[in-house]
Amino acid sequence: MYEGHSTIQELKSNPHANYQKPGTKHSIFLLEKNGEQYYLLPSPMFEARDVAVPRLHDGRLLYAILAMFPQQVMVAPDVYHERYYLDMCVEGHSSITMEQNVFYAGEMSFHRRRLMKWNNSSGHYKPQGQLRYSQLTPNVRRLLPGQSFTDGHVGVY
Repeated sequence: MYEGHSTIQELKSNPHANYQKPGTKHSIFLLEKNGEQYYLLPSPMFEARDVAVPRLHDGRLLYAILAMFPQQVMVAPDVYHERYYLDMCVEGHSSITMEQNVFYAGEMSFHRRRLMKWNNSSGHYKPQGQLRYSQLTPNVRRLLPGQSFTDGHVGVY
């Protein structure tokens, strides 16, 4: 793990939020980057590696940092994203997490494979904005740089 892990608190899903159908190996992906360019990989949440991973399209994605994978950012397009097939989309954050605890969750937007903005907008987990300073591991901070955080909408590119 890493030195600051003991200060991280797991966030539970809001028990009063609407049920969302769980995502699949075809809709949940691992976010990674090389330099400033981001890309998708198969999610470690699933055993199967025979997944056709889509390219990272411009626009908004949902993300979650699951307690069981604290060094990684899981992402998925929601049903409103026009550039992914509907069977590759999820209904919301608990579709990504399958009701498991998280360290943080929200939305992010990309343009030409570059992260433009990210936020803490998640109705199921409702992480407070200031928790981004204590809840994110060094690898997650590499993927979600602080200067790209916004308290508002991430926009659509």
